Amino acid sequence: MFDLGIIQNMRHPIRLHVMGASLLFVMLILSACSTVIENKKIRLITTPHVSAPLFLDHWTVAPFSLTQIIESEFQGKSYKVHFEVEWKDRQLTIVGLTLASVPIFIMRASKTGNEMQLFIPDNNVSSMMDPEWILSDFLLTVAPLGLLNSSLSSPALRVTAETPFERHIMRQNKMIARILYSEPNKFSSEILFQNFEFEYILSIKNIRFQEIKS
Repeated sequence: MFDLGIIQNMRHPIRLHVMGASLLFVMLILSACSTVIENKKIRLITTPHVSAPLFLDHWTVAPFSLTQIIESEFQGKSYKVHFEVEWKDRQLTIVGLTLASVPIFIMRASKTGNEMQLFIPDNNVSSMMDPEWILSDFLLTVAPLGLLNSSLSSPALRVTAETPFERHIMRQNKMIARILYSEPNKFSSEILFQNFEFEYILSIKNIRFQEIKS
């Protein structure tokens, strides 16, 4: 565990209403909502910093499911969301929900490309964190360093591991982001992601991680 002054403003308690919910359960919620939500058009997306299709084509991690709570600090405001993540059959799926289990988006990424389905109006996405950046930041956080550096979107970018508890994302010789881990494990219980270019902070709590048995 780490206690950093930079997250001192994130002091509201988190209550997850669907703690440990499986992705299948969340998908059933989305299916039920799809008949009443008009803004559900699927669109293709790209990711900044990391080429998700290039990375996912070579990712060898065992299938898993992951429940996360994300607190973000951006432009003086704080937001909290709940993610259900699944890596299975060579596809990464991230479902974003409010803490009250209201669907925000579902995103799927594989070697063939990335697509996103929104369940809220487009003009509300920035305040709830852009899914394109969510996917990129997730990969920057959990990806093996060697594979990550070979999948970056620009030759000017580089990711370094200062210690097992810290990563730096560099553009040329300037650090544009820093990632801190509470344990020497990329799925550690707490992760702090600081983006210095766009001045936002993500405080990530990995609530439940489970390998999916075939």
